[in-house]
Amino acid sequence: MSSIYPVHNNIKEDSLVIYTLGQFIVRRGDRIISSEAKRSYKLWEFFKFIISNRGRSVHGDTIIESLWPEQDYNDSRNSLHSMIYRLRQLIDNNCNTTEESSIRFSAGTYSWNENTDCWLDSVYFEKLYEAARHISRSDPKQAIELYMGAVDMYRGDYLPELTYTEWTIPLRNYYHRLYVSAVQEVVNLLESSGSYEKVIEVCEKAIQLEFYKEEIHAAYLLALIKTGSITQARSHLEYASSVFQKEMGIDLKSVMPKVSLLPEIENSDIDPDLAIIQQHLDKAIEPPGCMLCSPEVFRFLYKTELRRSERSGQPVFLAMFVLELDSSNKAADPRECMNLLHRTLTINLRRGDVVCRWNDQQYLLLLTGLDADQAVKAINRIQKSFDSHCKLPAKLINEVKPIILTNL
Repeated sequence: MSSIYPVHNNIKEDSLVIYTLGQFIVRRGDRIISSEAKRSYKLWEFFKFIISNRGRSVHGDTIIESLWPEQDYNDSRNSLHSMIYRLRQLIDNNCNTTEESSIRFSAGTYSWNENTDCWLDSVYFEKLYEAARHISRSDPKQAIELYMGAVDMYRGDYLPELTYTEWTIPLRNYYHRLYVSAVQEVVNLLESSGSYEKVIEVCEKAIQLEFYKEEIHAAYLLALIKTGSITQARSHLEYASSVFQKEMGIDLKSVMPKVSLLPEIENSDIDPDLAIIQQHLDKAIEPPGCMLCSPEVFRFLYKTELRRSERSGQPVFLAMFVLELDSSNKAADPRECMNLLHRTLTINLRRGDVVCRWNDQQYLLLLTGLDADQAVKAINRIQKSFDSHCKLPAKLINEVKPIILTNL
């Protein structure tokens, strides 16, 4: 098992272990069960749905509507029964349970059997956070340990491979909110105890996962200054400020006056040592999410991905969003609408997706690692999100299609 997903002390050797934060893995001991049935996408999608809804019974029709709304009902119902049978065999034969199955059925509803001998990272993460929060005032030292455990447990979004699946959004947002809160609270405790090296460690990981939180940048910069890493603090502030300004239109220095006005930050000296400059470049923390680039870079990446697709056989999809405004309506501000579209894209796209503002009313996207159905779902989700938040008389048009080498 990779060290990225360590075996925790509270896991029994024969327990079924389920990782959902940052990557989906199901294992028992050294055996990776989820990789043995990799082609059974629907089977594992149903499994993820059941464990995500543990603690409550879900009607079969609700499961079908949530997972496969576009398929014929009778076909989906037969597929559901078949999948449940296969999943029961797979899970029940690979974990210690009671005589009951891991998946219960009662009056047309299905539920996860809480007596199943399993360990779920999201549950453990939540318990660590709640325990730390409960004792943060009475025992800050112990709270730091618990918070650090929770922060370490969070490896990324909940079920990230289902980014474009609507039923995962509330849980993804919930665990993300707990993570950000855990980071901020443990940083406060570490600062109070003078543990600035630990603050740097926590913030460097947090910025990788949550780049657009100025509070985390502020804590990181102060910790760098406290530990004497002045040059690194200056270069990070300049880099982060440029990203905030370019992608969000926010002057990061103006919202962090306590940091940006410190003498250590303001007194910038020229560093003649190229090796030191390279170290700072290597340590530069890139923002998470999709890659935003200029039209020139987009053209280059378009051709690069296309040639890579030809070698690998994996499809690449080119998508377009065009904003149409009612020119007769003076209330329609094109800048406001495009800013909304920009935010919608950055929130709903993955780290590997490439986005380009092609002109004043148009964005282009490159989507990789998806099949045709997933690409359409991704675009429809962005469209739905934009439509639900846009209060101005604007119409967003989208199109997505696979690209082939002859297009070059």
